[in-house]
Amino acid sequence: MNVNHINLKNGLKVCFIQDKSFNTVTIHLKGKAGSNLENKLQVGSAHILEHFYVSSNYGNKITSNGGKIIGVTSRDDVLFMIKIPKENVIDGLEFLSKVFTKEAINLDDFNKLKQISLQEIKRIKNSPERILGRFSCAASFPKDRMSILNIGGERNLNNLRIKDVLDFRDLYYHPNNFTLVLSGNVTIRNVAPYIKKLFGDYQAGNVAKHLEHKTLSKLTVKSYKFKGTSQIAVKIDFYGFRTSDNKKYSSFIISNTLDMLLNKLIKEQLRATYTIRCVSFSSGSYGLFSIYFLCEKKDLNIILGEIKRNTINFSSLISLRSIESSKRRVLSNLSFEMEKVSVRAEYYSDLLSHGRKDQNYKYEINMISKCCLSDIKNISKEIFSQNPKITIVGENINENEVKDTWIKS
Repeated sequence: MNVNHINLKNGLKVCFIQDKSFNTVTIHLKGKAGSNLENKLQVGSAHILEHFYVSSNYGNKITSNGGKIIGVTSRDDVLFMIKIPKENVIDGLEFLSKVFTKEAINLDDFNKLKQISLQEIKRIKNSPERILGRFSCAASFPKDRMSILNIGGERNLNNLRIKDVLDFRDLYYHPNNFTLVLSGNVTIRNVAPYIKKLFGDYQAGNVAKHLEHKTLSKLTVKSYKFKGTSQIAVKIDFYGFRTSDNKKYSSFIISNTLDMLLNKLIKEQLRATYTIRCVSFSSGSYGLFSIYFLCEKKDLNIILGEIKRNTINFSSLISLRSIESSKRRVLSNLSFEMEKVSVRAEYYSDLLSHGRKDQNYKYEINMISKCCLSDIKNISKEIFSQNPKITIVGENINENEVKDTWIKS
């Protein structure tokens, strides 16, 4: 994998991941302009802006040539992605360069964009898994922007003004807050001059900084009522590690090990669920170690008890052999994923946006390989000594009963 970097004078980071075996290029423009940075008046602005630029008429040239335009608003950043045939890469760059224009938003378009967000909220409410994913942040981060839906709530959107959205854009939509990654069949000497021409004249501006989130030390249980299903969806969250934190490498291995352990015990032996997974997630301003499962309500206490026992006793349940096996799985999975052009773009756009200067693919592979049993045990104790934040979606959930079950297990 041939990776090269250039930085423009205005602060835009540019990364080329060359692979001539493909006939396509994936381009990521990722910026620190996610929903976490919104103030109270601006809630919903990050998502509105994403849709505004993705739906721009400039995109007709991309789609008419078989390309795709995708936008994603997350808590820490916004992503504009182009997937395009290699011969049309300049068209993709031209489209993405429009993100830094101060294009006006008229009232009709603004109201349509708000309606799109309101429809997304309704779609979330119709799926227990979507509800769980969107609302679990409120249990872990109840005192800041993370406690509200990523795209904003209905009241936020109804009160949102064009001025609020433009104020948000003026604060964060600057090249020094963004990273441009091109992955696939791309030639640097041919493309770099166009990047400088298309992006180089935009001025640097206010620097977006990662937030310090307010966390809770106490055990928290939050439930959301969802009618019409006999199953419940459950997410157990512990605070994890940021993208820039080296502890995340041990956390990846812990999540893989615990995932195997819980699947064997709860899914295969107890047959109490058909879906259970453990994920160590890292982002720019926060990290979460999460356990997710679906079950019948009658099996909830049994599963919670097993998870509590296996997390509290994790360091005594693992061995050098089990950890080495997990490391091989983590490294193999990463290698398999990096075979995909779009994953390479996502990997480097995230690392360049939120990681340290010394972090790259080779560094991360080396750090995962170097994790030893004592590291794993120490980090697991740091994670599992916390009181978790438990979110449940289903009917007739008794939060106090769930809390008592966890405490007494």
